[in-house]
Amino acid sequence: MIKAIIRNLVISFMFSSMLFVSAAWADQKEEAVSLVRKGIAFYKENGESKTMTAITDKGMLQKGELYLWVIQTDFKNKAIVLAHGINRTIPGKEWYNVKDPDGKYFIREICSKAKKDGKGWVEYRWAHPTRKKAMPKVTYFEKIDNIIFLSGYYKLN
Repeated sequence: MIKAIIRNLVISFMFSSMLFVSAAWADQKEEAVSLVRKGIAFYKENGESKTMTAITDKGMLQKGELYLWVIQTDFKNKAIVLAHGINRTIPGKEWYNVKDPDGKYFIREICSKAKKDGKGWVEYRWAHPTRKKAMPKVTYFEKIDNIIFLSGYYKLN
């Protein structure tokens, strides 16, 4: 009987933990979409130069651990980072052929989906800025012309 009680408690705890994690991911998902849309609205109002400066130099358009980054692409074989919300060394770099630790060309996937659908989600693994190890990351993106705005979150357990 004690084993049955313990088993039921463990199952209940696991289920409630999964609900909590799912709710947290849902919140982050909504925030990522909102941040990308705010970035696009800012871009439409202020133009490319002011937007990229606001993202990279001023750290604007951030929410908690979420930040914006932007790439410009030809949708074939180029993807230049125009702005990055937390890493000032990345803008200007070519990222089309960047792979995650598992060998996934996630930028290529983003460019392909953006060209076809205009927006979407991609999952890959990337180094977490504070944990310093590769972790699953989910990124939302939307394109406007040949520019893609992105924001993502780590799937933390």
